[in-house]
Amino acid sequence: MSGTSMDGLDACHIEASTKGPRRIASASASMPSELRANLMRLQVEDRPEAALDLAAQSAGQLADEVSRLVRPLLDQASRAGHEIKAIGVHGQTLRHRPEQGYSLQIINPARLAESLGVTVVFDFRSRDIAAGGEGAPLVPVFHLAMTQDLRAQLSDPGQGLAVVNLGGMANITLLTRDGDAQGFDTGPGNTLLDAWCSVHQGTPFDAEGAWAASGRADDEWVDELLREPYFQRTGPKSTGRDQFNLTWITSRLAAFEQRVGRSLSAVDVQASLLRLTARSIARACPTRPAHLILCGGGTRNTALIRALARETGTSPTLSSDVGWPEQEVEAAAFAWLAFLNLSGLPGNLPSVTGARGPRVLGSVCPAGRPAAPAASGVLGL
Repeated sequence: MSGTSMDGLDACHIEASTKGPRRIASASASMPSELRANLMRLQVEDRPEAALDLAAQSAGQLADEVSRLVRPLLDQASRAGHEIKAIGVHGQTLRHRPEQGYSLQIINPARLAESLGVTVVFDFRSRDIAAGGEGAPLVPVFHLAMTQDLRAQLSDPGQGLAVVNLGGMANITLLTRDGDAQGFDTGPGNTLLDAWCSVHQGTPFDAEGAWAASGRADDEWVDELLREPYFQRTGPKSTGRDQFNLTWITSRLAAFEQRVGRSLSAVDVQASLLRLTARSIARACPTRPAHLILCGGGTRNTALIRALARETGTSPTLSSDVGWPEQEVEAAAFAWLAFLNLSGLPGNLPSVTGARGPRVLGSVCPAGRPAAPAASGVLGL
């Protein structure tokens, strides 16, 4: 998995069965700076020929990086006697526009399967979108599996817990003891904080949220930002860097400063963006959930965790407390989705994505030599 922030790659080896997932091992690596820069360019590239060439090259380079990251895990699994059935790879999102009928993730699955000799499952979002869904978030089906023991301990069938992934975008999964699920993208997670910090501090992220914590949030501006139409919508809904980005910050900041006749310092903008993130997540949470479980890279932002505690009126716990380290949850989720695909089981939750019904998600690039066809009557286009 490489998320919206594009700062690294995470891999997680799981044992999957109909009883649920079990964590075995994991690995992480930084995204090479040149590849990250190219992926960033592709999000704004407006020269079609150059973009197509760069996208194809970047897809291959990303497959090579995944191969380098995963190979030690494959070797480790072989020594331990584990049989690897498949690699579930999300690919890097360049556009997420379900309202236009697509979500684009790039990866070269054939190159990955050829390099590692393992079946690759990829392109998980397209089928849900084709069925009328948002194609996101997809991790709630894994949140459902990873919390089954914790949910069984809830006293009331209707009592719930919330799992919040603090990635580039933040998403929430609301689960009851009986397995009813709701979920959606709440809005920006780390992406606005990282973008503003990169411009004004020259660093890719605000370590532990220390810079934001040194500023003073402007509640008037935060309230104005929360009037953004996306925040007013109810789920199912999803978003991405297409909507929430540096241009979104600067345009709304300029309009606000002109209207009120005063300027915000860079550090106060950062503090306000952190409050926006925490408050938009809190508004999506039920009143004092039995458990508020956090995962994703944003869990390293201690100022954000404190803000979430204030805004929700509860004490968040980390996903590592239920056996899944915070940085591994999304990678494990796509391993789980690959298992569901190969088992012929649906990977989407229609109550979350808004699809017309359950669908098997993902395309398969098989490993090894092709077997003889089992049946005739094949249509070619």
